[in-house]
Amino acid sequence: EGTYLGGGHKIMNLTLSAANPALFRYSKGHISDLTIENPVFEGTFNCGGALATYVMGGTIDNCHVTGNDLVFSGKDCGALIGWVGLVPPSMGTTPSAFDNFKADSIRISNCSNRCHITSTYQQSNANDQNSVAGVVAVINARHYVVTRCFNTGDITSTYRPKFQNDELCFAGVVGRGLLPNYPSEIPYCYNRGDITAHCGYLGGVAGFFNDEAGISTSTR
Repeated sequence: EGTYLGGGHKIMNLTLSAANPALFRYSKGHISDLTIENPVFEGTFNCGGALATYVMGGTIDNCHVTGNDLVFSGKDCGALIGWVGLVPPSMGTTPSAFDNFKADSIRISNCSNRCHITSTYQQSNANDQNSVAGVVAVINARHYVVTRCFNTGDITSTYRPKFQNDELCFAGVVGRGLLPNYPSEIPYCYNRGDITAHCGYLGGVAGFFNDEAGISTSTR
C-alpha cells in the first residue's frame, strides 16, 4: 500500500527473474507517471509484468512499457501487469476476501505497452491455462475499470496445440477475465499490434471473459 509517484521518469534496463518478477511484487496503493524502458525477463516464471506482479487494489495511472522485444517463457505474463484482483488460490487467498472489494476499487488508466511480445510457454496438460497481454494478463476481480489503455506491440505465441481444449488467451490489452456475473468495464482501449497464435482465444482488446465483462467503446 502507499503511493509511488514516478514524476514522468524512466526506469531503464530493469532485469526481472523468478526472484523479482516485477518492479512491485504486490500493489494495493497508487502508482503513476512511470515508464519502464527495455525491461529484460530472464528465466521461466509465472505471473509477471514489468511494473507489477499482483495488483490487488488501488490505481495504476499513466504507466508504460517500451523498448526491446519481450520473451515470456512462463505463463500469465503481461508486459505491464501480471495479475489484477485476488491472487491465485495457491497463494492462500480465500473467496471471502472479495467482501472487501468495492466498485472501481481497482482502476488501471492511461497505460500502454509498445514492446513486441513472444510467448514460448508450453502447456503441460489439458487443464493448464496461459494468458498473455500487453497491459494485463489476467483479471480476477469483481469490480474493476481498465480505461484509456492501448497496445501497439505484436504478440506471438509459439505454442502448438497438444490438447482438445487448450486454455490459452492472447490480447493487446487484457488477456483473460476469470469471474462471471460481475460486469466491469474496459472502455476507450485499443490495440494496434498483430495477435498471432496457433490456438486459443485471440482478441485485439481482450482475449476471453466469463459472461458479462463490459468492453464498451473499445476498438479492435
